[in-house]
Amino acid sequence: MGVLGRGKAAWHAGKGNNALAREQFDRALEHYRLAIALAQAHGSVAEACIYRALLAGALHESGDDDSAVAGYELMITACESVTPIMLSGQAVTGPSLKNEALEELIDLAEERGDKPAVVSGLRRLRANAVLLDRSEAARAASRLGDALRDQGDYEAANRSYQTAAEEYQNLSDVQMQGVVARCWGRSLELIGDLFSALDTYQAATEYFERTGDKAEQGLAHVLLGELRLRMDDHDGAYSDINVAKQYFEAAGDLESAARAASLVSMFTTDGTSMIVRLIDRCSSALRTAISDAKREAVTLGATELRPEHLLVGVLDNAGDPLLAALERAAVDPVTLRAEAAAAMVPEGTTRLESLPFGTAARHAVHAAREEADEQSVIHITTLHVFLALTKQPSPALEPILSAHGLTYESLKRPCARHGD
Repeated sequence: MGVLGRGKAAWHAGKGNNALAREQFDRALEHYRLAIALAQAHGSVAEACIYRALLAGALHESGDDDSAVAGYELMITACESVTPIMLSGQAVTGPSLKNEALEELIDLAEERGDKPAVVSGLRRLRANAVLLDRSEAARAASRLGDALRDQGDYEAANRSYQTAAEEYQNLSDVQMQGVVARCWGRSLELIGDLFSALDTYQAATEYFERTGDKAEQGLAHVLLGELRLRMDDHDGAYSDINVAKQYFEAAGDLESAARAASLVSMFTTDGTSMIVRLIDRCSSALRTAISDAKREAVTLGATELRPEHLLVGVLDNAGDPLLAALERAAVDPVTLRAEAAAAMVPEGTTRLESLPFGTAARHAVHAAREEADEQSVIHITTLHVFLALTKQPSPALEPILSAHGLTYESLKRPCARHGD
């Protein structure tokens, strides 16, 4: 591309940038299109691709995401015929420009919440990254694993994490081996392969021990502790969460240290999980409710007991005090139960012989115990659990409870000392 032609194209691109900064979108788009045309006319495909990226970015800022996506796709197609050039002392190649366009497409898909498009973009990014360097390829494989896990395709996520782990091992990147192990462990946990997840989390703590990253060590130990608790290894869970708290404190992450401390408070002084002690305090109706909730969760393939499962079990076994509270609120328990059941999403086939309490459900039972203690009663009842579920409603329950005007404050006031 001649100096004059390059200068004219760059001038239009600069004018486009200035117009975009002033939110003069039509003017910016016009200048970018002229820059692309000049670059193409003078045979510089690489510079035309760069200006296409500016044009697509401006289309996105103007709110025309469909045209922005089309613009990035045109850029990707053009990248196939790019001859490498030097710009600002850096080599610009077809794969490097394509990588940038794919990253932008992934960002757009994430903004729209389009999970399939995110996964598709990351698959393409992974294939392209192999042409750049091994670290980019490993990073793309790890990100693809995250996206597949978020989409619920755990088997594919595990394969992607395994690929990333092997590539980071070949690169001797211990820190990233730890990050991948932490993410991979979560995916294994979600499909119910708890023993493999335990080994993977343990590997993550060892990697971070080698790199000295105390914050990551803390996070890995929290994941280990919560998993051990699900597996009824109360001593191991208590030890791991205590260790996590110490690592967070050493890293200066006081917020995470406080969260770890709150988890530690869920154990008795001898390290026994308080959930075991709390079940002993449950009324007979509440014990039946918890059993029914677990049965519902297992039927749906859940890997842990969640608040929505608890609510269904509690409503199926509601005692007179809870029914009276719902009547005062003018809420039909049958309708509420149906809405709660609809919020329980099928997840596949549970592989666990015994379904553990999830973190949110565990917190609800602890909050119910606090309600019982406040009323100076021995037994924790279905009413106490219902109050706890309204005090800090889970994302699945919040819209249901709000639609019926069921808030902790409105229910708490009329409730005196009641049992099931």
